[in-house]
Amino acid sequence: MTTAGLTLGPGATRKRKEDSHASQRAIRVFDADNVMIADNVVSGPWRNGFSPFRLANSQIQRNQITGPVVDGVRTSSAGGGALGQVVRNLFSSNRVAGAGRAGVFAQRACANQFASNDLRGNAADLGLVLNDSTGANVVAGVENAVVVDNGAFDCDDDGRTDPNIITGGVTHRQPAPPDTGGAAPARRQRVPQPL
Repeated sequence: MTTAGLTLGPGATRKRKEDSHASQRAIRVFDADNVMIADNVVSGPWRNGFSPFRLANSQIQRNQITGPVVDGVRTSSAGGGALGQVVRNLFSSNRVAGAGRAGVFAQRACANQFASNDLRGNAADLGLVLNDSTGANVVAGVENAVVVDNGAFDCDDDGRTDPNIITGGVTHRQPAPPDTGGAAPARRQRVPQPL
């Protein structure tokens, strides 16, 4: 199912009590195209504040996420080895603070823009992690805290890695912290070639 033209917000507020299961996501959008998720307030201890899966051509703007147990934003986090990418989205002017690992943990993510987000105040000042299943993403803005770029993915299947582009005076750090989210690693399916 594809959802088109959906707007979540403005001003939706999701709060979670300490005694609830922290494995849930406050905002979960999947199999969607051309949606706007804006002006929402999420306070923990959700496992992840916002967790898109197979989301394309959408805008995630001006959301405030505080206190998630793991990540403020976690892309493509589906268990059981489910494949799906988050592609060609704009993540802009969002604020994530108090995350247990990172403000944003991107996996299976290609050609997204992360612009002017405030990702300070998370564990070890870790703002954004682009894991090895990411590529062709653009990160811009000076409020991203530390950015870890392990992107090494061929997003357009042309046989070449599509590097992420990081600008705006951010600090790069390697290696990325371990992925404790329980999702299966991204698998690249290729047609076998004769020797």
